[in-house]
Amino acid sequence: DSVIIGEGEESWPNVLKDFTKGVLKPFYKASGFFDLSKSPVLRYELLKNKPYKTIWVQTSRGCPHDCEFCCASNVFGYKFRFKTVSQIIEEIKKIIDIWGRKVSINFADDNMFKDRKYSSELVKKIGELNIKWDAQTDISIGKEKDFLKILRKSGCSAFFIGFESPSREI
Repeated sequence: DSVIIGEGEESWPNVLKDFTKGVLKPFYKASGFFDLSKSPVLRYELLKNKPYKTIWVQTSRGCPHDCEFCCASNVFGYKFRFKTVSQIIEEIKKIIDIWGRKVSINFADDNMFKDRKYSSELVKKIGELNIKWDAQTDISIGKEKDFLKILRKSGCSAFFIGFESPSREI
């Protein structure tokens, strides 16, 4: 048995190498956070015979908030790290090639729109693909009426929003 500590992109190749040699170490620890701009396009073709209606895509990791109900900042750090816009568009195009435009894309990021410059560029490119998509964000998106219109026009159909508490005092 082995425990992998941290993000797996750095550690996993070493785990596989040691496993094939029969010399697994008890622990593998990443030296830091992975540079998402070096992330390969996922192997979606391995799932092509599955009748998925929704495919999850990750564009970033990290979150500046420290919500009690969420572990994102503790697991992925308090700073955002991003895949490039071209990486994400390539992933989405690969998904479309496999499942067609009937599939819905859900973005797995804990707070997809916090970096408005990046998310605006991404949303513009997503809109050119003519797909339906959903995202996770925080409640501050409600103050951005013009951006909400852009999101809707680009194919965004729903948000998942986490609330710290339903209590007004909190």
